[in-house]
Amino acid sequence: MGWLCPLEDEDWYALDVPASDTVVRVELEALGSRSPAEPVYALWERDGDAPGEVVARADADDAGRPLQDAHCVAPGAYFLAIRDQGDDAQDRRDPYRLHVTSEPEPDANEPNEDVAGATPARLGEVVTAYVACAGDRDVYSLRGEAGQVLVARLGMGETGIVPALRIYDGAGELVVEATNPAAERGEPTSLVLSRVLPAGGDYTVVVEDTQGRRGDPDAPYELSVQLLDDLDGNEPNDHPTDATPLAADPQRCEEGSWTSFTATGTVGSEGDDDWFVLPTTGCGGAGLIEAEVTVAASGGLAEQWQTQRAVQASISLVRPHDGSPCGEDGACSGLQQVCEHQWMCEGLFNTCLPDGVCAGATVCMPGGLCGANQIQRSYRAAVVPDAPTEPPPPNTARFVAPLLDDGPVYLRVGDFQGNGGDPDALYTLTVRLRRDPDGHDGTARGNNLYTPRTLEDVPAAESAPRAVEIPVHDCAAGDCCGDGDWISGSIGYEHDLDWFLFEHPCPGEDCNLRIHYQVDGGPVDHALWVYRDGGRGWISRELASGTRGVIGGVGAEAESCAYAYHEHGGAYLLMLRDREDDATDADPDQGYRFCVEKAANGCQAPCMDYGPDRGGCGVPR
Repeated sequence: MGWLCPLEDEDWYALDVPASDTVVRVELEALGSRSPAEPVYALWERDGDAPGEVVARADADDAGRPLQDAHCVAPGAYFLAIRDQGDDAQDRRDPYRLHVTSEPEPDANEPNEDVAGATPARLGEVVTAYVACAGDRDVYSLRGEAGQVLVARLGMGETGIVPALRIYDGAGELVVEATNPAAERGEPTSLVLSRVLPAGGDYTVVVEDTQGRRGDPDAPYELSVQLLDDLDGNEPNDHPTDATPLAADPQRCEEGSWTSFTATGTVGSEGDDDWFVLPTTGCGGAGLIEAEVTVAASGGLAEQWQTQRAVQASISLVRPHDGSPCGEDGACSGLQQVCEHQWMCEGLFNTCLPDGVCAGATVCMPGGLCGANQIQRSYRAAVVPDAPTEPPPPNTARFVAPLLDDGPVYLRVGDFQGNGGDPDALYTLTVRLRRDPDGHDGTARGNNLYTPRTLEDVPAAESAPRAVEIPVHDCAAGDCCGDGDWISGSIGYEHDLDWFLFEHPCPGEDCNLRIHYQVDGGPVDHALWVYRDGGRGWISRELASGTRGVIGGVGAEAESCAYAYHEHGGAYLLMLRDREDDATDADPDQGYRFCVEKAANGCQAPCMDYGPDRGGCGVPR
């Protein structure tokens, strides 16, 4: 024991570390519960009776707390100096307690602090070792081939360090890491890293304290390292510059039928992204793409459920953004396109970041342009039952989307959130192309604002500039809808909203409307909406699949009251979409047809004229 007083007091102790020992433990604490002093130490080499260089010291972040540190040093003579952390406090009442010991290095693999002294990894075996002292790094070396899966597992009981497991490539660049912050709360460590090797060469697996601040010669760890052969013959394809081609020559989006392309692969490890490219020509603004990825589950029920827990299929359509040049992936988290709301990022994942730019996909595409997700779909893992009696749902992700650009189409396949992998689980990717038969969508943007997700608010006002202008036939004057007057289209892709515009058929007056419609049978359950100028809803109707009918009309034949109101200014917007809340049903071959008529002048039955004092024409109440 000793006392830190007066101010700037230093207590020096001499110690000798015998030739058999290389670990020095230092335990130091102030015994007073409210001691103003914060004892810390420094370990100096001893050069005769004078101090030499400092070889170890207490971590400044630990000042004021009981210290239990371990340092790796060479055998020899040392001084240990004790002082107050800031040399600005003293404790005349209570002493400090110091306990210093030395012991042999418990890790038989030492020294293995760097690549030059690395321990060759014993593949498939469990190695027991220690992070025995502050700054101790245990480096294990191996050589792998491109496409192999490197798997490292670290287990450790309660310990005084925060374990870190890291993999580096031959250039010393960090490939992937995992840590266990919960070790500070006494929880055991179980870390697993896996990575598909992008290139053949030398790699190292490193075990250490997360910040290199602590060691624990009493807590062994167990490490196992494996190199597995990946079933994915496309590797390496973890970047669009190495994308696997789905076709050798540019493909056209053909009329009337789909053209299919397939590939197989694996999400072999955490963070394994597989890129595919499909060259196209003449598809931009007129083509549709359907992409589906399914991860196969094999083995017994337990193994099948484990597969869907390890890998959740995910697929993205990524397009280059012309206005965002780049030289590296890190420059592409945001695009060089300013925004105030999502519609200023149309086709760019419709995401405006808080700093006022559209979101990028954090990838620099071939040609030096940042990529942006257009659409992404993922399988969400089902809850694993305690005792499964049935296989899990199909591990599938799928989308149908318009092709907004001409040229190569890039697809990214991986695990949802990128935190899982299974080198034995093959997936099948199926991609189909065709031309959109809806002539109103066959332009650079079509007659709608594109969105990849379910809308909370339908963008009626924003869509008005895209709406296709259509006539209203004056059936009250004998110009009723004929066979050649109908407007046709289809809901060809997910969240396809088809917008049309017609002028007020009786400006300043009331008049009855009649909307004829016909929808083919198929998966899409259509909904038709009419919006007033400015985007307020006016008329809505669900159109059952495979039906024909009328909305509104006049007299006894009228199905309902539909009218144009004398106080409405401007034009009306008419929109058709899939009526389900998820808005994901689509079928380009399931057509719809409609035609709009002015059925009668004035406010006629079944509508009711409530008189000028009560608003005039309205729906019967």
